[in-house]
Amino acid sequence: MIKIRSYVSELTPAACKAFIRDNLDAFTLLYGEEHATGWTKLGWFRVSYNTGKLSRGYWVFNKALGRISRRKGETRVTFVTFRGLTDPISIVVNFSLSSLIFLLAEGSEGATWRDILLFGGIWSMGMAVVTWLYSMIHPDGKYAEGKLIGFLERNIAHKRRKLL
Repeated sequence: MIKIRSYVSELTPAACKAFIRDNLDAFTLLYGEEHATGWTKLGWFRVSYNTGKLSRGYWVFNKALGRISRRKGETRVTFVTFRGLTDPISIVVNFSLSSLIFLLAEGSEGATWRDILLFGGIWSMGMAVVTWLYSMIHPDGKYAEGKLIGFLERNIAHKRRKLL
């Protein structure tokens, strides 16, 4: 079940976007440390939180995708959290990369476009299911989701009141 979180902020949309940029690690190679990465473009933002722990070979992925808008003189911050690689951007990237890899590996062997797209779809949906289950069941996944929501509420919302 997708839960949409929505807040009214005291800041302007530009200030909210600046706050996101200032409080994220834009690019990190600190694989053993806790970090949040992300971006903001055209009123949209994406934040990914990583606990920094590698447990049984799987990373716990928690992401949020949201929108900062201005309505009736108020700044509204709305976001949805995703566990695993289930957010739309991750699914599209996984599908594109796996299809490209299959195309390069099997293109000269006579693989059809249907085979390439089928492989890309199966691979990206498989990755989404496995990482979602792991992030859902593992205690680090629940911990990381709470940290991600706290990070967003603290840094983006500067809330006056919660809408939903």
